[in-house]
Amino acid sequence: MQVIVVASITHDDDLTQPWIVMVNGEEIHRANTFQRCHSYITWHYQRGTLPIQEEETPVATTGNEIMVQIADECEKYGFEILNDGIYDHDQKLGELVVCQTYFDGY
Repeated sequence: MQVIVVASITHDDDLTQPWIVMVNGEEIHRANTFQRCHSYITWHYQRGTLPIQEEETPVATTGNEIMVQIADECEKYGFEILNDGIYDHDQKLGELVVCQTYFDGY
């Protein structure tokens, strides 16, 4: 199966509409749920009205290189990386989650 990226869904700290549909690095739609963004992409893709996603230039770094950068920054500030998150003096600061959403054209 060939995967074609037609758009991406991301989010920010907007309180009312944090979910964003991005095409070619530009915001084209904003909604209050992930599902509404997915529906927007599906609807416009099926009608041929979704902007055409340009091929992305492959990133020159690997996941391991990114993890090394994160580890270096944590070490610089005295944070500890454990299996379930990043800690500062036994207080959990957060966790690292990497995810990508693909649309298969249904």
